Amino acid sequence: PERLASVFPGRLFRDQGFDYVIPSVEVQELTLSRQIVAESDAFSAATIIQIENELKSGTFSIIPFEADWMSLNYGFIFLRNRALSPAAIEYMEIVRQIEKKIRIRNQLMLKKYQAAPKH
Repeated sequence: PERLASVFPGRLFRDQGFDYVIPSVEVQELTLSRQIVAESDAFSAATIIQIENELKSGTFSIIPFEADWMSLNYGFIFLRNRALSPAAIEYMEIVRQIEKKIRIRNQLMLKKYQAAPKH
């Protein structure tokens, strides 16, 4: 939101029609995003598990930020009025189990690295 624009240094682009600040750099690859952050004064959003190595090495630190609207959502797509195969049902269950483990791991890592001393 524009009200946060004064918090961040540098040139920011504002969408005049909406209450948005537009990023100066947009990339589609997480690897490139990590490299830009590591080699500049940029910041980015990522899940904790995506930047685990950088947190462990002390290259990155966490800027505390929470927003109700910021969440990861995905779904399974299948044909309406069609029964799913046993393999598809099993696959969906495995994905849900993996997601639960990742969510727990992210929460534990967040507690660990938010409590870590600032460099």
